[in-house]
Amino acid sequence: MAKNTQYDHVKIEEHWHGVWEETRLFQDTLATADPNKESLYLLFAFVYPSGQGLHVGHVESKTALDILARFNRMHGKTVFFPVGWDAFGLPAENYAVKTGVHPAETTRNAIDTFRRQIKRVGISYDWKSEIATSHPGYYKWTQWLFLELYKKGLAYQGTGQVNWCPSCQTVLANEQVVEGKCERCDSEVIQKEMKQWYFKITDYKDELISGLDQVDWPKATKLQQLNWIGKREGVQITFSIENSDAQLECFTTRIDTIFGVTFIAVSPEKFAELDLLAQVGSTELPLVEKYIENSKKRTEEERMIGEKNKTGEDTGLFAINPVNQDKIRIFVADYVLAGYGTGAVMGVPCHDERDWLFAVKHNLPVKRVVAKKGLPARSYLMGGSKISDESLEKIGVKIVERMPSGDRKLEFPETKETWNAYEDLIISNLEYGFWNEQIGFESGFIIRQDPTNIYMSTLQEATKDFITEDINALLEANNDELRIKEDLWIFLAKNSWYTDYIRYSDYGVLINSGNFNGLTSEEAMDAIPKAFPELMQKTTTYKLRDWLISRQRYWGAPIPIVYDPDGKPHAVKEEHLPWTLPTDVDFKPTGESPLTSSKEFQERVEKLYGPGWRPEYDTMDTFVDSSWYYLRYVSARDESQFADPERLAKYLPVDFYMIGPEHIVLHLLYSRFFTKFLRDQGYLQFDEPFQAMRHQGMILGPDNKKMSKSKGNVINPDDIIQKFGADTLRMYEMFMGPIESDKPWDISAVAGVYRFLQRVLSLVEAVRLTGSETPDHPDYLAVRRKLHQTIEKVSKDIPARKYNTAIAALMECVNVWEKANKVKVVVLPESEVLAFIQIMAPFAPFMTEELYQRGREISEFSSVHQTEWPSFDPEMAAEDMIELPVQVDGKVRAKLQVAAADAAEETKVIAQAQANEAMIKWLDGKTIVKTIYIPGKILSFVTK
Repeated sequence: MAKNTQYDHVKIEEHWHGVWEETRLFQDTLATADPNKESLYLLFAFVYPSGQGLHVGHVESKTALDILARFNRMHGKTVFFPVGWDAFGLPAENYAVKTGVHPAETTRNAIDTFRRQIKRVGISYDWKSEIATSHPGYYKWTQWLFLELYKKGLAYQGTGQVNWCPSCQTVLANEQVVEGKCERCDSEVIQKEMKQWYFKITDYKDELISGLDQVDWPKATKLQQLNWIGKREGVQITFSIENSDAQLECFTTRIDTIFGVTFIAVSPEKFAELDLLAQVGSTELPLVEKYIENSKKRTEEERMIGEKNKTGEDTGLFAINPVNQDKIRIFVADYVLAGYGTGAVMGVPCHDERDWLFAVKHNLPVKRVVAKKGLPARSYLMGGSKISDESLEKIGVKIVERMPSGDRKLEFPETKETWNAYEDLIISNLEYGFWNEQIGFESGFIIRQDPTNIYMSTLQEATKDFITEDINALLEANNDELRIKEDLWIFLAKNSWYTDYIRYSDYGVLINSGNFNGLTSEEAMDAIPKAFPELMQKTTTYKLRDWLISRQRYWGAPIPIVYDPDGKPHAVKEEHLPWTLPTDVDFKPTGESPLTSSKEFQERVEKLYGPGWRPEYDTMDTFVDSSWYYLRYVSARDESQFADPERLAKYLPVDFYMIGPEHIVLHLLYSRFFTKFLRDQGYLQFDEPFQAMRHQGMILGPDNKKMSKSKGNVINPDDIIQKFGADTLRMYEMFMGPIESDKPWDISAVAGVYRFLQRVLSLVEAVRLTGSETPDHPDYLAVRRKLHQTIEKVSKDIPARKYNTAIAALMECVNVWEKANKVKVVVLPESEVLAFIQIMAPFAPFMTEELYQRGREISEFSSVHQTEWPSFDPEMAAEDMIELPVQVDGKVRAKLQVAAADAAEETKVIAQAQANEAMIKWLDGKTIVKTIYIPGKILSFVTK
């Protein structure tokens, strides 16, 4: 293109986009790779090609990886940077239901839009490796993977619950259920048992935990994986049920709290399994039946969310605590899920926050059985006007706070001497009509019922009720409307002075626990199960359940199973793969999978397997397709095998994976499961699919809120590219802030980046038009120094993904260069002008290609992105002088200009500081008692 300083971004970007397409830059990487080069596999998570097209959030994450790809190619590495589409899914099928347009057509159109937009942004994907999960050439191998699992007994049929809409007569995905209702017709959704296909991921549960030690992932991501797997070591306890032969099994990690159990919550499914409804009394029965019926309308996801606000219904039944024979109320509660653990959980209100809230809600008793020893006892002193502060302090009582009413918050050491002295003081001076409690490792009450009658009692389960009665009698005598209507511990915990002592969930020492009093929690966890070996067994449980993959939908990979006339399942023969989706289907909901309406599907099965045979009508969960795609990329067009073994060995596992934080649990778990399974079958030689991984933040709207059409704050990247260019869009999104952070869109800042690129183009063209190098320019060395410093900075920041600071360094370099040019243009050696273009190339690939090609005279195309990354000269990058802040008593009082060569010589630097005119003023008349010098960073004087 002709040389000029006008930044016509549309013309420049469309031209070089066309050239890159024509020359197939960075395409067919694996077929053309030098086997001796180091390789790097970069991967962005599969994108679902929605009809809405690319959004600015996609641009952020794709650009971040593209910068890494371009940078590493310029460092001589073979960078494998493939692209594909998570093309199956519910939105396309829902659109087909509404419009009759086949999902294949809408998906194909959406992919075309995404592909056009991505190329226009300048993402240097290897399109030769492009895949789509909806293509038969891909899902053939998804079905092959199913069959491999089936052969090993890891794919099996079982019964599971689904979301069922009685009106639409169809199964709904969780995302189709909105507040318990069908999003299509607004009818109440119920839970229904159906035969389903599962993958036995639980066989790998322990390795899914240990494997996390091998990968460089964010701690929070690893923690979510661990939480989902939910490994817990504890004790399984058998509770008998009063007047029944049935028993309840409960698992707990805190057997030390067993004496504090005051209720057991049972899932509706477990309640039915044990036939406990038949034992419910006539008073409770209607309420229990209604509760169970309502629970059937809630999805499992809603029930799990509801655990934070637990609901339940008292059944009137009682379990028997095996350690003390206490009667424990049984509730049916749908926050307990049948598929997790035993389907019953014990409630210990004092030592579990959510159990406490449940107990308060249902006015249940609570028992304090673990205390933290070593804390001071506490008391809230009312009716103590005769007791002076001095008398309290004399016996070792600390007055923590005096209330406006005159009441005092007290603390005192829990020694026998202090406790007895405090009790004597209260007994002698407590006013009539008041009581005083002492809450500590042990707890007690002193109550003055009348002028002559006062008594003391320790607070134990046996004394709790009559203490409550006596306090209520005092309140009634004083015409006080306040009465204790709940458990005494709940009443006391309302006083914030006691809350942390009573609602205590950490380990401690056992109290109110019979023969186990005084044991630490750790000691009790061993001693209690040993004392009840017939009723308690130490065990390990996992929250992880097998992966339900059946979906009663059309737009997914058909499950490669056929059934003989007796209904027995058989694997589809491998020569019949891909087991293709039929096209003659009715998308309207009928209560069955849309595949049941296909005449061709049934005829195909009978033709291949015999009369009376039928196909499996369910399709696979789309997570199945998207949890092995990283393997298929290396052999995207190979029809003979799922992936080439040599390429797998060379390029896998993925070196760096970028994925949104919304996908960090199931997708990663399933991908890891497939990797470990295929390793065990001899197909892979590694344990974990993604060696390093990070998550991009969210780009918010200009209003600092999540972008959405309803809010009218969505930014279309096409609009930005048309107005400002793709390079501006890329650089702006990388300059917004750290890649992991959420950041609001700012159109004025976009314009600022555009102006910066205009300045860069003008600067480079001005330098080249000026002609020969200008070593005699007074700022020549300063500009060269800044350039080499920038090369060093950008070279370090890109691999660390600190793109915003790298761009800031580029901007600072341009500022220095432009400032020096005001009198006369500073012309650097052409190699250094090229170096500046090269370090900008990963960020602004179109404009840098333009600038690079303008400086070349060779007609044969060779891209700037194929050049070698420039190196910096350490001597040239070093500063001659450094600015050193000097503090006196913690405050900066001067900034010295110190020769860089002298910065390491502490004596010389201190002498220079003490001779500085500004410092003489601040040190005059003071004695320096300490000098702290961090070489080249700061000098600090401490004086007196």
